[in-house]
Amino acid sequence: MGDYIYERFTPDRFQAFCSALLVKEYPGYQVFPVGQADGGRDGTAPGKNSQNSIVMQVKFKRQINANEDYFSWIKKAVLGEKDNIDRLVARGAEEYRLITNVPTTGKADVGLLDKVNDFLDEHFDIPFQVLWRDDLDARLSGNYDLKWFYSEILATPDVVRSLFETGFGEGNRRRSKAVGDYIRSQYETDAFVKFKQADLQASDLLNLFIDVPGDLPPQLKMPQAARSAVSKMLFEILRDTDDAEDEHAHWSIQAWADHGDIGYFGVPALPAGSFLLHPTAAERFPRVLVEGAPGQGKSTLAQYLCQVHRMHFLAREEDLARIPAPHRLTPTRIPFKIDLRDLASWLDGLDPRKVSTEVEHGLPASLEAFIAAEVRFLSGGQEFSVSDLHELAATTPIVIVLDGFDEIATPDQRSMVVKEIDKGLLRLSDGALSVQAIVTSRPSAMPDSPTFGRTTWTTIALSSITNRLALEYAGRWGSARSLTPQEQQEVTGILAEKIKAPHLSDLARNPMQLTILLSLIHVRGQSLPDQRTALYESYIEVFFNREAEKTTVVRDNRQLLIDLHGYLAWKMHSNAEQSRGDGRLTASELQMLIRDWLTRRDHPTDTVDELFQGIVQRIVAIVSRVEGTFEFEVQPLREYFAAHHLYHTAPYSPPGRPESGTKPEILSALIENPYWQNVLRFFAGFYSVGEIPGLAIELIERLEKVRSNSPLYVRMLSVNLLSDWVFHQQPSWTRKVVTAAVDELTIRVGSVGSQVRYADFSLNLPGDCGGRTLGEFAYKCLSQAPGLGLAGVVRKHIPEHELIDMWLDQARGVAPEDLDGHLAVGRALRVLDKLSIDEIDGLRDSWREVKDLEHRLVAAGCRAVLVSSSSQFAAVEEALKGNIVFAGLGGEWTRLAALLSPAYLNNVLSGDFGNSLRDDLKLTPSARMAPELAALLDALESALTDNPLVANDLGPWQAAVDLLASEDQCAPFMAHVIANVAAGIRSSSQRGGGASELFDESSPLTRRVRFARMRPNGTDFWKRQLDAAGTESQRQAWALHMSVWAGESILDLMGDLQSALHEMTDPQFRLVARAVASNPQSRRLRTAKKQWLGTTAEGLFRSLYVFALRGDEFAQQRILDMVRKGAVVIPKWTQPMIIDWMLRPVGLNPSKAQWRSLVSDFERLGWVEDGELPWQWNYQHEQLSWEHLADATARRILEKPLQFPAKFIYSAISHLSRATPTPRALGEIASIENWAAN
Repeated sequence: MGDYIYERFTPDRFQAFCSALLVKEYPGYQVFPVGQADGGRDGTAPGKNSQNSIVMQVKFKRQINANEDYFSWIKKAVLGEKDNIDRLVARGAEEYRLITNVPTTGKADVGLLDKVNDFLDEHFDIPFQVLWRDDLDARLSGNYDLKWFYSEILATPDVVRSLFETGFGEGNRRRSKAVGDYIRSQYETDAFVKFKQADLQASDLLNLFIDVPGDLPPQLKMPQAARSAVSKMLFEILRDTDDAEDEHAHWSIQAWADHGDIGYFGVPALPAGSFLLHPTAAERFPRVLVEGAPGQGKSTLAQYLCQVHRMHFLAREEDLARIPAPHRLTPTRIPFKIDLRDLASWLDGLDPRKVSTEVEHGLPASLEAFIAAEVRFLSGGQEFSVSDLHELAATTPIVIVLDGFDEIATPDQRSMVVKEIDKGLLRLSDGALSVQAIVTSRPSAMPDSPTFGRTTWTTIALSSITNRLALEYAGRWGSARSLTPQEQQEVTGILAEKIKAPHLSDLARNPMQLTILLSLIHVRGQSLPDQRTALYESYIEVFFNREAEKTTVVRDNRQLLIDLHGYLAWKMHSNAEQSRGDGRLTASELQMLIRDWLTRRDHPTDTVDELFQGIVQRIVAIVSRVEGTFEFEVQPLREYFAAHHLYHTAPYSPPGRPESGTKPEILSALIENPYWQNVLRFFAGFYSVGEIPGLAIELIERLEKVRSNSPLYVRMLSVNLLSDWVFHQQPSWTRKVVTAAVDELTIRVGSVGSQVRYADFSLNLPGDCGGRTLGEFAYKCLSQAPGLGLAGVVRKHIPEHELIDMWLDQARGVAPEDLDGHLAVGRALRVLDKLSIDEIDGLRDSWREVKDLEHRLVAAGCRAVLVSSSSQFAAVEEALKGNIVFAGLGGEWTRLAALLSPAYLNNVLSGDFGNSLRDDLKLTPSARMAPELAALLDALESALTDNPLVANDLGPWQAAVDLLASEDQCAPFMAHVIANVAAGIRSSSQRGGGASELFDESSPLTRRVRFARMRPNGTDFWKRQLDAAGTESQRQAWALHMSVWAGESILDLMGDLQSALHEMTDPQFRLVARAVASNPQSRRLRTAKKQWLGTTAEGLFRSLYVFALRGDEFAQQRILDMVRKGAVVIPKWTQPMIIDWMLRPVGLNPSKAQWRSLVSDFERLGWVEDGELPWQWNYQHEQLSWEHLADATARRILEKPLQFPAKFIYSAISHLSRATPTPRALGEIASIENWAAN
């Protein structure tokens, strides 16, 4: 197959590749969206007579077989396009090109080339050329940059290496040799996981790597052109992931026309590695911040990503064969993996590669200078400069992985690192081929801690590994340790059984703790610890037991070595905080600390060398990664040992003989310093039963401080300690702590997680650790804020059968006027979908007086109501009237609802997400659709989403209308909705001729509405149509078309429009509003007070709302005035737009007065789901300034947190936290107060 294997492409990526290739050959080439209906065109180029007269069509064959009949395949492909080609010729096409990856043969007359040309000459009157595989090869050979962008098709890693070496220009041999040796050095280092002491030997990374899931932001910013590619990327990744939890099985991708460049994505957690290696992610999200809790696998992920690229470069084909195929085919980048502690030292002017920590490098303090120095050092001192790095970036795609941002201790140093990374990437990207950057970090414990800007960096929050992944890892772990099949089966079986228990499931939620758990299972079987500190303690015990059997230095000094590790951890961790250090010690510093420790405790000092060797050679918790220096292998181990040291050296302070550095003093100092948060969690885990009340009292007193400047931090600590099983030995104190820690603020922040930058703050407490209390409190909050996030907290903590009973018990006493609120709670909890027929009958009996009860139950998610065909037809009949009750049922029902949504249809019309929803929605269990309705759905999809003519032809739209309308009846309201969208087609020839009256049934409906749309300012025309509207449904249809398409004539008929809108049901008016809001062609309206003087109060809000959606600023302000005065009860679904009008003049930097006004507005409006807020206030990458937020206003927000958006909560917490003094370094306190730990 030569140097290029096109079959590694997906069809969409092959089309994108062909477009990129042809753009260079044809100036003015027009690329059509990938993966959408195209009408026989994937691209057009200027010809002799017009701009788009050369038409290009791509045909991809997934498999190339030597003896296949390609002539028949080409003939079938071409004849399948004949109708499209004939239509394009009629529109002015002069030439046609078909591009394919199929190879040809050139033998005269009988070869494939001549046979196909003869066939084309016979069947087509237009010049027709096929560009074969050889044609693609010839064009690609001279395109250096395209080879890099699509490097997955390069036949062998040798071809990749050859491409790299030819791209460097002058001095290429020197540069490529230095980079090659650098990559080889890092490849050998990263071939093993960092945490390797579980079996006393290094563990192969590829044997143990599992792709940990990560949560994307709920919204992603991108141009419309990127949406289709991103949606297909997400679908490809999720299609290959059979680990999506049931509650996330229904996922969708939406983008509304009125939200600009914001795409809304409701998808489950994605495998983070698959996402970051996907070519679309690298292109669309070039800056990614990966956040994860301690031990979550951030560094392992960083290693793996770099290793995949290094394998390609180094031609490690055996290793490439060991990784998943999608990862194997990722386009190659030159990887640079950076330890951010080292970069921080470099930016301080120090050389982290020198044994002495005080050696200055004397070079520029920049990202590029450090990368160049790393290349020089790891390549053995070969010449490589900043200019070489920029030359490399200009000719070769690169990825820079910056690991361990959380290990930089001080805020000043973090801020400096962020600024220099951003500036360095900006310089590198200028003129570069492609630069991808990935940073790993723990989530910040404090809201105002310096971090990477959300406007340019996309955050992925690593989530807990699922049970399936845990069992997969157990299998890999057993194989890596050469367990016998029987041993492996036993270990996996115990793990599978144990993770059913909440406390052990929690311990197994990250790879590092799972590794420890597996080691303990292998040694101890069923006897496992309950909490995290005990897990580490047991592991250390097992480890030392093993090592004591092998070496006398451990056997004779076991406890001494454990205590010494604690002392060294304390010194390393405190030094890193105090001196902006990197947590490393030189050999001489390590020996000096060992000697100092022995001296202070009256141990003989002649064992220093022996203990030093025991620490660095036998125990290997402390390792040497930089020659001549030593550090703890992973940070959680350092934090565990530091906690062990602080706890076990804290003295007893008897009356009359006070001692410093007691446990209460250490606890207080740890609580006040976020840098020591993880140490605190281990420290508290050592507390005995008798000590737990003191710990609980300390937390409760802090939680009860009314005017705390860090209102969330202590709540986070308390919840995390509860989840660590710290209090479980004292149930009464567990209840007291959870009661003090769990309030509306805790619930609010815990339910939105990473949206407010607290990815490590998840409300997931075991039942014995306050989970039930938390769940019941969250359930009470649902009546105020029935959002999905809060409901998720409830479902985690109360069993489903109990939730159903709780909801049903309340339902029996709900008054009809409160029914919608209770149904909203049930929908959020997803309990209605679980109700039996008997339970539903009970609801019918309790609510027998409620109008439209069946439809309201379906709208709340009760699928069982649609069991019968008659109920399904009734629901569809209701939808045709404008009340789409089944949108949230998933599967076929959600597909049908989307096809009746003007927002979705307007996206189809504009070419955005025109592909079928069959590809965008994972099917979920739903009421099986009656065959006739399933046929209707398929017909609608075929007419609208699979039809290339929807953008400029009324035909497909009329076909859809005909499917909904009966021959002997007037068109239903929903048919008018579809026709209303169809009126926006782009066509100069189809202007509705011959259909001059809107309600003249002798003409097709779409043509009539198109005719009306072409007369926006014809007041007489619109008045005549109203006069002809003889029924209520026709007046409603008139109001719909008038609201969307009428221009200045709408001002003359305001009273009539108001009356017609008032006659509508609420669902119908909601559809009208969506049709207006999602139509990008609706003209802007402007009115003044005098034009509204003659209107009545009846129906005024609806007409004002339509005008406001059309951009009328007076109408917007009038609505705001009515809301602020309490003069109108607004529908809940209108709140997002009303909030948008409130926020639009404020921007992202409100003044003090604007903050007060906004808080008052939200207090009046009540709860609004974060996902329903205007995009600029929901999109987590945009930061809201709290510069002018007053203390009193911030506290007002936090007093009623359920009523305010997550951004407000974050702003209030951040503002108050600014007044918190910078905590004193723990090492400084210990030194001044003479702690025994020192």
